[in-house]
This record gives sequence, C-alpha cells and structure tokens, in this order.
Amino acid sequence: MEKNGNYELSDVPQLIERGNFRSLLQARAALTDAAEAIIAAAGAENRGMTADESARFDGLLAQANEITARLDQDREQRVRGLAQLGVSPSEVR
Repeated sequence: MEKNGNYELSDVPQLIERGNFRSLLQARAALTDAAEAIIAAAGAENRGMTADESARFDGLLAQANEITARLDQDREQRVRGLAQLGVSPSEVR
C-alpha cells in the first residue's frame, strides 16, 4: 500500500493503540490513503471495484469513520474542559 508520510496501513493498529490526537490523525490518513489507492487501481484499469475491493474499501472507510468519531469526542471534551476554565468556544478553534 501507499505510504502516508512515514506510516503505512500496517502501522494503523499501533497508531490507534497510542490513542493520542496526532497518532489518530495519522492512522485515519493511512486508512483513507489505502481506500483511495483501491479506487485509483480500479480507475487505472478502467473498471469498477471488484466485490473484494469494495468490501475492503468499505472496511477502511468504516475504520476511518470510527477514528473521526473518536477525534470529535476528544475535541468536544477538550472544549468542555476549556469552558470550565472560562475560555469561550469562540476562542477555541
């Protein structure tokens, strides 16, 4: 599979296990790159995805969506924590 920066699809489980924001972003990027590579391979051969490719694509996107949900929850938790310190949401990007 294509590399994403210094990370490959095989690095995703370890990145998710780390659980920090940056590692989760890297894992999500590796997953989406792998999904895009599937589409690119089918496109390069001027065909649709096979059933196996489609299932793999769906699985990769499902994992990426799970990471996105986890990142969103983390972001909301951080915003709530800052609000408790008196920082308004408009000051948080």
